[in-house]
Amino acid sequence: MPAAIACDGPARADPLIWALSQDGAQSYVMRMGAQLPVARLPAAWETSFGTDIGFAAARRGRSPAMDRPAGRRASRPPAGGMPVPSCQLWGAFGLPQGLQMLGLDDARLGLRLSPVERRGRLSMATVRRWSFRNSLTATLRDSYRLFLGGGDPAAPRWRANAGLQLAFAATGTAVRLDAGRTDRRRGVRRSLVAEQRLSRGLRLAASVESQPAEGASHGLRAIYEPGDRFRFSASFRSGPGPRPVRSLQLRLKHSW
Repeated sequence: MPAAIACDGPARADPLIWALSQDGAQSYVMRMGAQLPVARLPAAWETSFGTDIGFAAARRGRSPAMDRPAGRRASRPPAGGMPVPSCQLWGAFGLPQGLQMLGLDDARLGLRLSPVERRGRLSMATVRRWSFRNSLTATLRDSYRLFLGGGDPAAPRWRANAGLQLAFAATGTAVRLDAGRTDRRRGVRRSLVAEQRLSRGLRLAASVESQPAEGASHGLRAIYEPGDRFRFSASFRSGPGPRPVRSLQLRLKHSW
C-alpha cells in the first residue's frame, strides 16, 4: 500500500491512489483508491480504500496467459473470446503511533473482498525497528492472513510470514530474509533479497526464493522513485515454471 500523507486537522489532504501493473505477458491490474480520515475515528488513524480491477488481452485462437494468482486475474475466456474482468474491493487501516508500549513501531489491518468469487481476506502486519549508531537499522516484519470463502478446498485458509531486514545507511545497501508458511503446504517458503541504491531515487534488487516442492526461482528488479507521488518499477523473474514472468508497474498519488 502507498504510504499515507501526514497532515493535521480538518485540512488534511485526501490523496488519490492510482496504479497500473503488468504482471505477465497478457495480464494487467488497475488499482484505484483514496486515503482519507474516517468519521468517528481519531485523526492519527491512517485509512485508505479502493478497488483492484484485473483484465487480460485476448489472443487469437487461444486463451490469454494468466500469471496472476486466482482472485486478482481476469477469468479465462473461451479460445478467441474476450476475458472477463475481475474486481476486488480493499481497505486498510494504519493504527495510531502510540504503540510503543506494545513494542511496535507500526501496525496495520487490511480487508479484501471479491464479490464475484464470494471470497475475502483479513490481514494484520506489524513492524519493529532498532537503530544502531545511526548507520545500521534492523527491521522485523510479521504478517498474518486469514482467507474466507472460496470454493477451492486446496486453497490455504491462513498464511504467516516473518521477515528481517538489515539496512546500511552509509552504503545504501539493504538485505532482507523472509520466511513463510501456510496450512496447505508442508515446509517453509524462504527468500533472500539484496537491494542497492545506485543514485537518488534509483534502486536495484536481486532475489532468490525457494518454494516447498517447487524448487528455486530468481528475480531482478529496478525501482525508480524520485518522490512520494511517483514510482516506476520493472522486474524479471525466472523459476521452475514454463516461462519467465516480466512485470511493469506505474504508481501515481495525487492530492485533490
